[in-house]
Amino acid sequence: MHTLVALWLAHIVIAAWAVVPMAVIGRRRAAWESWEALDFVVPFWTWALLMLSPAASGKSLANLGEAGYISAAIIVATAVRLFWGQRPHKRLLSALLLAAVVGVAVGGFFLTSPTSEVRSIARCTQRRLVRLWSAAAERPTVGQ
Repeated sequence: MHTLVALWLAHIVIAAWAVVPMAVIGRRRAAWESWEALDFVVPFWTWALLMLSPAASGKSLANLGEAGYISAAIIVATAVRLFWGQRPHKRLLSALLLAAVVGVAVGGFFLTSPTSEVRSIARCTQRRLVRLWSAAAERPTVGQ
């Protein structure tokens, strides 16, 4: 659980890096609602619950990069909301954008195949062993 909270905070920092300047500069144009900050909470925790569910069988720590899709979707949703400004139905648009970001979280979960970190570690270890073996073969032995 601590890993998910740390990942959530990292996800917020990544998204906030682009969203905060857009939100501050466009605060008069967009007239943000306080509940629009749920974009930082609901999609990630929807994805996290899916990661903790039986549907995540075969997924591992290597799949934590899927949270990056959510951060990117939040940035795009903020840009769309900022572009829309204070036109009619801005609250409806905000709700639809929140649903779209949740859709990206769910879609990212189901469309990204399980990445085996064991396979990645095995490949890395195999490459290191080959390099060590070839380096050892090139060195002269003590008796020569």
